[in-house]
Amino acid sequence: MSNNEKKDTQLGVAHGTANGKLRKMLLFKYVIACGDGICFRCGKVIDNIDNFSIDHKIAWLDSKDPIGLFFDLDNIAFSHVDCNARSRRTAKRLRNHGHSLYRDGCRCPICYNTQVAHNRRRTENKRSKDT
Repeated sequence: MSNNEKKDTQLGVAHGTANGKLRKMLLFKYVIACGDGICFRCGKVIDNIDNFSIDHKIAWLDSKDPIGLFFDLDNIAFSHVDCNARSRRTAKRLRNHGHSLYRDGCRCPICYNTQVAHNRRRTENKRSKDT
């Protein structure tokens, strides 16, 4: 029996799978300890590891610079698994980032800034109607 087979047998899963699970557990522990356990997409607390995912703020797949966006640590956030998956489905359906995509959960800088501008315009319109 090889060393890798021995590890797989004793762990009950492939050694690589076990390593991935251990890394996720460590990351989740330190993300929570640092106070960063807030979902990038919905803004709510990520309260368990089963609903914890690493998220790219700006989608890297099919972008002009997939390698750059994938490895850019400033493009990384943490999200609920469901929020992350929903953003991928939404991004396929709605290609243009903005107010609508923000409402569907995207929190990329483009959608966020568009939402801020939208809220500012709404507030200004409401004030002008009140006077």
